[in-house]
Amino acid sequence: MYTTRKLSIFLLLLLYSVPAFAVTRTVDDSGGADFLTIQAAINASSFGDTVYVNPGHYREKVTMKNGVNLIGADPHVCTIDGEGIHNQVVTYDGNSGAILSGLRITGSATGVSFTRSGVYIKSGPLTVRNNIIEGNWGGICIMAAANPDIVNNTIINNLNGIIVQGRSPVEPSFDFVLVYEVPDLYPKIWPFLDELGYSVEAIHVSEVPEKNLSDYGAIVVLSDTDAGNEEWGTPEARDMLMGANLPILGFGRAGMTLLNDLGAQFDQSNSIDVETNALQIGNPEHPIFANSGLDSFVEMFDNFQPVTMPFFDPDSQFPNNLMPLGFDPQYSGFSPMVQQGHNLFLGFDLIPSNLTEQGRVFFQQVFDWLIPIFPVPDATHRIMNNIIVENTQTGIFYYRWVWYDVDILYNDVWSNTFRNYHNNNGGTTFVPSPGTGEISADPLFADGDYRLQDISPCKDTGHPALEYYDPDGTRNDMGAWGGPGGGGLSSNPGSGFIFTAIGLTPTSEIQQNAAAADHGLADVDPIVAADLGIPQWEDAPFGGTLWIYGLFGDLDDVDYYRILVAPWDGATPPGAGDYVPLDGKLNKIRYTFTPPYAQNVNLGPQTYGGVSDVYQYTRNGFWSYLDLRIRWNTTEKINGTDVPRWPNGKYNIK
Repeated sequence: MYTTRKLSIFLLLLLYSVPAFAVTRTVDDSGGADFLTIQAAINASSFGDTVYVNPGHYREKVTMKNGVNLIGADPHVCTIDGEGIHNQVVTYDGNSGAILSGLRITGSATGVSFTRSGVYIKSGPLTVRNNIIEGNWGGICIMAAANPDIVNNTIINNLNGIIVQGRSPVEPSFDFVLVYEVPDLYPKIWPFLDELGYSVEAIHVSEVPEKNLSDYGAIVVLSDTDAGNEEWGTPEARDMLMGANLPILGFGRAGMTLLNDLGAQFDQSNSIDVETNALQIGNPEHPIFANSGLDSFVEMFDNFQPVTMPFFDPDSQFPNNLMPLGFDPQYSGFSPMVQQGHNLFLGFDLIPSNLTEQGRVFFQQVFDWLIPIFPVPDATHRIMNNIIVENTQTGIFYYRWVWYDVDILYNDVWSNTFRNYHNNNGGTTFVPSPGTGEISADPLFADGDYRLQDISPCKDTGHPALEYYDPDGTRNDMGAWGGPGGGGLSSNPGSGFIFTAIGLTPTSEIQQNAAAADHGLADVDPIVAADLGIPQWEDAPFGGTLWIYGLFGDLDDVDYYRILVAPWDGATPPGAGDYVPLDGKLNKIRYTFTPPYAQNVNLGPQTYGGVSDVYQYTRNGFWSYLDLRIRWNTTEKINGTDVPRWPNGKYNIK
């Protein structure tokens, strides 16, 4: 029988250095805590301390201190309200990391200044997560000196959801570098770009590892560079291109190979090489095509020329980092034009002498789209896994949109009255780049606290990395109730729970990639097998009686637990209503240093506080199999014969 669990069943703590004497100060506006107001607790705190806010409605302006965390009990029960009096409800102006989490923030004053906001980040690397931010002039205001992480918040019913001052782009020495191998193509392309007013330099592919790519605004990789090989160039050249963090335009089969090596996930086996002279635009709202005057059918060349095209099934979801922008008019589903974040693949060559007038306009639009992007260091802030909807003007508003200044990814930005994304520098919209995982859809809230219905498009569509998984071990849900800190009503301060092993197999050796053919099976690395002295299982299912081990974090107030299981059909992860508790009998031996020295103790299943099938947490004392949490009997004996109790298949446990 197959069984699996999400590696991210545990909560991943954000780790940071704090002094050994860091303390937590509590706030409760009803009394019984250290302070009655949040500001008083912050004023008494020092770098590394945490202010924990109990449920209540706190009518005050809050100015955070550098390096002092502000954590609310949960946004459905804990509100900071500016009551329309204060220009900013919560302000951070520091130079070190801090966390703002678990709060509903509302009631900033209205007015003409864009700085009036629920959360005002003047400077510093503040992490803003798992908050509901509503009813403000601006939800979150980010100044040019700030470099925050805005993660897993619900930002709704403000004037603007997130408003960013932005910064000026850095000018490169050259607009483009043309990377070639055979000195044939680039002398034809160079005059065309020069005619468009761009500055260009050409370098041989062998020069890439030694070149200072910060001199350029974008990289153009020509089709004569390693076309047909399994990998593009050398590892050193690929590392240099990836590390440059510049937009890349890749032509032909070589461009497809390069972008695939950089993570584009092209299915090169499902691509064709044909001849064509036209392009069917697939996304007319894209900035390359919007207001370009191009027809939906673009006759680009005077004659037919070779084109490489990967296939995208229109009935399936595209790989989440690829966006087909155009299709071949004759071969349905085949796309010679694909965007990967701020990179672009064109399956054909640019031969200026063969261009039609529409073809010239097309290429000018392509290069215009690439070149406003100038090289700088890493992004200064990140906007990820948020739900930003139904704000009166704009979802995400930039006074100057510079793509490299921010990572915008895996957000639901929808139904913001004026625009979802606005660049005030020119008064235009913009497309987030890399923009991975962005959606624009009704989040389908279940209640006034903006929890999600089971059918919400924001369920299990946040960032897929394990570190961002929800407490129940499923992929990140966008919004305030998703991610490691999104436990909601059932949340508990502390570091949560992690499954460590099933029998002798560490959970690190159980495949957790749902897209992998061996998902849920044990595949033990040879080195791990040798180091731990366990079998080197390969694509091995589980069965019989499964001994499931796990560790709790710093949960001093937890005495009982349940372990739940749900079948998974292999396509859609189970929902909350699909889980049932396991009820296998669990006994351990408790040891003492006085007689009787060893005692057999039944730990469950039992009923506690009206909840059935719970087990006592063996936190204190000395126990056999201390970290054993349950024995899951997948079969049972009937008339002396083992009969499956759980059908063969794939399961999630949590």
